[in-house]
Amino acid sequence: MLQKMRKRFLGNSSFYAAYNTFMQEYHDLGQMRVVSGEGLEIEIDNCFFLPHHGVLKESSNTTKLRVVFNGSFKTNVGTSLNDVLYVGPNLLPELSDVRIRWRRYKIDFVSDIEKMYRQIRLYPYQSIVWRADKSLPINIYISTTFTYGLNSSPYIANRTLKQLADDEEVTLHSYDQKHPLIIPGIDKLTTIIINTFHILTLHGGTQITLTTIYTNYWVMKGRQAVKAAIQRCIPCLR
Repeated sequence: MLQKMRKRFLGNSSFYAAYNTFMQEYHDLGQMRVVSGEGLEIEIDNCFFLPHHGVLKESSNTTKLRVVFNGSFKTNVGTSLNDVLYVGPNLLPELSDVRIRWRRYKIDFVSDIEKMYRQIRLYPYQSIVWRADKSLPINIYISTTFTYGLNSSPYIANRTLKQLADDEEVTLHSYDQKHPLIIPGIDKLTTIIINTFHILTLHGGTQITLTTIYTNYWVMKGRQAVKAAIQRCIPCLR
């Protein structure tokens, strides 16, 4: 793969310059490091070598070059890294819940996390090969952060955000929010509480209703109780 990229570099100097700049930034940010010396065989013994190639998009106003790490590339035994990685559950909220939450406020903020995957440290098990110039030897690098192109990356990124939110809420929330009142899932009072919060969320779905309830109460078997209450909601049935 590296030799194929070298031939493409020879035919397109601007592509080579952009690719080299990306890899240099990757190294300067500490997201990959050179492996050499006596510990070379030990460090790469349990690593998977990720092929990489560049996708050039001239029409892009931000990132014209995107370096893709191919986690689906098959090895000599017919297995890729993605074949043995767990994808993980979908942690994204339901789209209907997002739309309802969006309409609850007059002003909303939208933001983007730059290099999201590459800001998450991981135990080094991914390696790549690279050399900035044909006159230099080919070096082996170990990636120290997650990268795109892997099945598990979306789950890991969202799970990291959730953990950060959980860690920070300890200092941001009040005593009642830190220590919610535990109530049974099957109870007349619980049903009233669920219906009240369901209306407050403008008849939101199970997830947004349950999340709002958790700011004050901890419902035993909460998802099951909230789902049952929503199924009995007349406005939601219409």
